[in-house]
Amino acid sequence: MAEPFIETLHVGITLSASGQSAHADGGNVKELALRVRLHGFTGTLRIWVDVAAGDDFFALVCGPTLLTLEIELGKALYKVSPAPDALKLSGLVVARALREITSDDVTGNPILYREYTFEFQDAARALWSQHHPCAVYAKSTLGKVIAENTPEALALRATWPALSAVRPMLCLGLGVEPASFYDFVFWIAHAEGGHIWYDYQKQNLVIDSAKPSVGARQDLAFGSIESSSRFQVTFAPPPRAAVKVLNSRDGATPELSVDQPNAATGVRHDFMLHSALNADGEALGKALKGRFATGRFDVHVDCDAYPEMYLAPGSSIALASEFGSQFFVSDQSLRVIGLDIVAVATNQTPEYDIENITTDYQVTFALDLEAADDPRWRGHDYRTPRYPLRVEGKVLSAIGNTGERPYSIYAEADATSTYKVQLALWNATITIPVTPDFLPGHLYFPVYKDSRVFVSCELDSARIERFLDWGKDVPVPSASQGNHLLLGKSDTSETSIKHWYVDNSPQLVIGRVNAGDMATVTVKEGTLTLELTDESSSSGFGATVSVEPQAQMAKADSSQKADLAVADLQGGAQTATTQLSGSVDDASNALRQQSQQLSSQIKAKSRSIDQALADVGAGIDAQAQAAESLISDARAQIEELLK
Repeated sequence: MAEPFIETLHVGITLSASGQSAHADGGNVKELALRVRLHGFTGTLRIWVDVAAGDDFFALVCGPTLLTLEIELGKALYKVSPAPDALKLSGLVVARALREITSDDVTGNPILYREYTFEFQDAARALWSQHHPCAVYAKSTLGKVIAENTPEALALRATWPALSAVRPMLCLGLGVEPASFYDFVFWIAHAEGGHIWYDYQKQNLVIDSAKPSVGARQDLAFGSIESSSRFQVTFAPPPRAAVKVLNSRDGATPELSVDQPNAATGVRHDFMLHSALNADGEALGKALKGRFATGRFDVHVDCDAYPEMYLAPGSSIALASEFGSQFFVSDQSLRVIGLDIVAVATNQTPEYDIENITTDYQVTFALDLEAADDPRWRGHDYRTPRYPLRVEGKVLSAIGNTGERPYSIYAEADATSTYKVQLALWNATITIPVTPDFLPGHLYFPVYKDSRVFVSCELDSARIERFLDWGKDVPVPSASQGNHLLLGKSDTSETSIKHWYVDNSPQLVIGRVNAGDMATVTVKEGTLTLELTDESSSSGFGATVSVEPQAQMAKADSSQKADLAVADLQGGAQTATTQLSGSVDDASNALRQQSQQLSSQIKAKSRSIDQALADVGAGIDAQAQAAESLISDARAQIEELLK
């Protein structure tokens, strides 16, 4: 635990927003706490402002505008020359508060002092941690996705080569879960071998393939540390699990071992993959090798005085020679990975040193270091984003017109077959593998043009999860309790297989149509009918289907409604009998008369339906007789020719 020491510091702050700014330093700053890490920083600040001398902070603090806070921290007087640069931070305010002190002995009790408290963070943490986008990008790069989601207030430098690789798609599904875009960026960098660090000299976030080494190596002088007991070395625990990539794809390399020299026999960590490309397994293995690399050690240092040097995460340092060569960390090149600084003014009264640029503070100063060649990840402790993101899409086809049912299958460079699916929400067209999914291999039903599908999106891949609608002319009336299989490209070129019930009797109808050439096979109780028609003006199988099933269903539906109506009347009669006991006979006669009238109407409607069915049957019989007559005439002509 760091012990406090007294130090005269200069702390300068500037608060700004929308072209306005306010400045304070020295005795105004009563407390400052900083947690500075390799990947960014957080902190709190408390200041007093003399209202009579002018308070430029008030308007800024009371408004909703995003506030930028710049801090400059250093000793008031250094013993070395030239004096090292001050530690500078530029962050965003994420919380603010004020407290006011009035004068009790002046008329009107004017406000004498205001105390302001600020919580601040680096811009990436402050903004990206509240950013939860849902989006799908087609044929894009991580660099483009990150750039499009980077707010103006965040300075970013992206030099990691993996950010430039074009991927078939990239999905952000961060809208309904705790993980934010800040988590996403750190997660993807950690998973794929990148590093994220904050450049404290240029005040921007860097995404790179390696950790930083800022400036020439400096010696940590003895004056900052009075005893070797201020050092604590913590060794990195070596990973004991052997790492393997297992690829379950038929024909691919099934197993790839990742070099792990310190693994214990019988302990392993397996990562599953399903890919036809061995390169995918090799890329995963390379990323895992960096992720599970054996680290070296950390060094925690509690300082006894403010260091006479510039220190920030990324700085390269070593123990000065005056410490001797007997310590474990002697002659070791070290990297600063963290600073913890707390400075509390020794005099907390609002007016003390309020006009001075420096004041005395009780300070604790701790350093966290690592070996300069330590490969371990030093990023934000992120939440892992969860997938999939589910969204509606429409299957595209290069052939056919709107309303038709052709399908297109595209061959990709890696020899896979894909559909093209449009996600209208983001105007993105992605590719999805053509797979049997839940169908066995002997059924081949590619998805046809304009099908509405529910797409399940992962980070850089997608699949069709389910279908959202039936095709045109595929559903059958529920009263028929039927099933329908409709094959083909359009209503002028299709084959239909339909099974339904007519008068509670199963009926099978198979129809084929190609322009005006139509054929229908109907199988029902005791009858098999084959119809062949060539009518160039006809379109669709619907023109060849008998109206008898619809008529029978209409009759059944009408009878059902009649039965329900009679039941309703009977229920009404019982209710009326109960409630009107004094007029039972009159009520019963009236209801009986209404029931008779309604029954007559129902019978009349039933006779009409029967007559309609009879007319239909007569028409069918007439057509059949005409056909038989034509066949008889044709047979007679053939026999005459054969004589």
